[in-house]
Amino acid sequence: MGMPSSDKETMMAMQSSMKALAKRLGSAGMFQDNMPDGFPVHVRHFGSNGQVTSEQQVQSVTHDGLDPGLFEIPAGYEKRELPTLPQQ
Repeated sequence: MGMPSSDKETMMAMQSSMKALAKRLGSAGMFQDNMPDGFPVHVRHFGSNGQVTSEQQVQSVTHDGLDPGLFEIPAGYEKRELPTLPQQ
């Protein structure tokens, strides 16, 4: 995909943080602990009957910069603690 190694490191760190968050919220099943390094480009979800229920596939990749405004804290933002949900 032509991704610089620094961007890959950032994405892998984000993936690790998301796994930790999912475990804290009791929804660790949404992330696979044995997920290989890298980024999925074609994902299929299967129902209990073995049939595909949804599918996502990368269609294109761009290396355009992002608007710095996307990373600004919104007006009126209020920091709150994340609640701990009971484990299932």
